[in-house]
Amino acid sequence: MNLKYIFLGGMVLLSSCLLFKPTPSDRSYESLEYFQRMDRQDFLSKYSWNTWLIPAANAELPPQYQNAFSLYLRLDPQNEKLSAEYHFQRMIDPKSHVFIKRVLESEDYQSLSKLLEKQDLICTSQVERSWVGPAPKLLRLSRPDSKDLIYADGPGGPEGPSQELAKAGKRRHLCSEELTNYLGQVIQALKIPQSAQPD
Repeated sequence: MNLKYIFLGGMVLLSSCLLFKPTPSDRSYESLEYFQRMDRQDFLSKYSWNTWLIPAANAELPPQYQNAFSLYLRLDPQNEKLSAEYHFQRMIDPKSHVFIKRVLESEDYQSLSKLLEKQDLICTSQVERSWVGPAPKLLRLSRPDSKDLIYADGPGGPEGPSQELAKAGKRRHLCSEELTNYLGQVIQALKIPQSAQPD
């Protein structure tokens, strides 16, 4: 009799383990942020009357030509929705701050999910060190257990963005032109004024 209960208990335990086995989707992305000069947290801090931290690149553009923006996309797999937040500001003019928040449709969620599933999303290139130019655009990809910061454009540009990569003269960057185009389409879909769009 005891053996019967032990066997049944073992079967229940095994079936519960199978039910709660992690799926590949547990490693999927939770959010994505595309930004330049100020990220979402910088904007939120600044407009909570605090300061922000994105350092300027060498040979940065004169202040009157510097724009900062952040497009933050949060994926909601349960409802197949995409939450979008967009901030923009001319650096020397806080009154130019634009903030748009919107929930996008399931087709937007599905499009982004497919793009993020691609294997060749991130590339590493060897580059010349000591690049100079305006602050680069960056991409932060967040999973439940990790965050990945890369450059948002192709192989040309500064080394990094981490110190280890910079020391090695290597550059980690987005190598999916489709995703770059998609981010531009989202900005257009949010109906952001032309004057408040990234350069």
